[in-house]
Amino acid sequence: MALTLICIWERTTPNVYSLLGFTIIQPNPQLKGDYSFNCQHQDFQAWGTFRMV
Repeated sequence: MALTLICIWERTTPNVYSLLGFTIIQPNPQLKGDYSFNCQHQDFQAWGTFRMV
């Protein structure tokens, strides 16, 4: 069962994007635990972990 991660970006200046947040499309409500995420937009990247509880 796959998670779909939609990243939400904001362009704060012509050269800077900020990651505002992300939306998780998670088809299986029984899927719990820690997951890593990696969001990329052109040359910008954000990463971390989230926990499904």
